Amino acid sequence: MKIRTGFISNSSSSSFIIQKKDLTVFQYEAIKNYREVAKTLMDESDLAYIDDPPWSITETATELRGDTSMDNFSMYDFFSKLGLKISDVEWND
Repeated sequence: MKIRTGFISNSSSSSFIIQKKDLTVFQYEAIKNYREVAKTLMDESDLAYIDDPPWSITETATELRGDTSMDNFSMYDFFSKLGLKISDVEWND
């Protein structure tokens, strides 16, 4: 059984858009493979809900897009760990 401690949001969905031109090669690859990369960057407590449900990461020619039906894993914190400028992220909560 999973037990969530700390702040719990009632948000039922979340999404983001990032322009590829604003990303380094490392950041681009890390976001596309966030589950594997997060295990090396995030605290264990941040990983409890990484796949519950997972973020869907898709891309167009110019953007990376992510969405989830329940934002339990904090992409905001993950992006901060990647050194991404949060002002480059367009959030739609």
